[in-house]
Amino acid sequence: MNIPESSNPKWTDIVTGKLTYQFTFLGAKILLGHLLITTKNDSSPEKIKKCASELRELFNRNTKLPSVQEDLKKIFG
Repeated sequence: MNIPESSNPKWTDIVTGKLTYQFTFLGAKILLGHLLITTKNDSSPEKIKKCASELRELFNRNTKLPSVQEDLKKIFG
């Protein structure tokens, strides 16, 4: 599966809490908890962009895991 770039608005909506998903991938659950706190404390566009990129990279590094593929389908269809 081709993972959309971090500039895709869905990534920023996830890390800011505008979109919520029940992720299967444990790594995403843990990282997202941290990123939500980070963007709540610093909602600057630069920080949100960095967090979105960090979440995307986690998915990109683990793209072969079934739980990651399932979560990507939840997000992007």
